[in-house]
Amino acid sequence: MRDGRLYLLSESDEAGAALIPATGQTIRIGLRLINSHFSNFTELDFTPGPVIRLYNNSSTPNALAAPQKVKIVGNLLSHSLTDITRPVTATLFQSASQVLGAKP
Repeated sequence: MRDGRLYLLSESDEAGAALIPATGQTIRIGLRLINSHFSNFTELDFTPGPVIRLYNNSSTPNALAAPQKVKIVGNLLSHSLTDITRPVTATLFQSASQVLGAKP
C-alpha cells in the first residue's frame, strides 16, 4: 500500500504490456496473519476460527461492499459428473443468482 492505494504488480513485456492482462478479470487477494497472538491485542467482532470476512467489490468496482461473514469449507471442490451427455458445462454458484465460474 502506498498513499492509501493498493498496487498490484505484474510481469510485463519489453513494451510494458502485461504478460497476463487483468482487464475484465477477478483478482482475489487473501491475507494471512503471521502473528499468532493477534487476537490478544485486536478486538474481533466475530467468532475466531473458520469464520472470515469477505470483502467484495463486484457490484461497485470503485468501493468495497460491507464485509460478509463466511466460513471456509475447504481448499478443493470435487464433484463427479453423472450425466452421460457431452460436452458438459459445470457451473459454481455463490448464491442462487450469482455465478462464481463456469467451465466447459
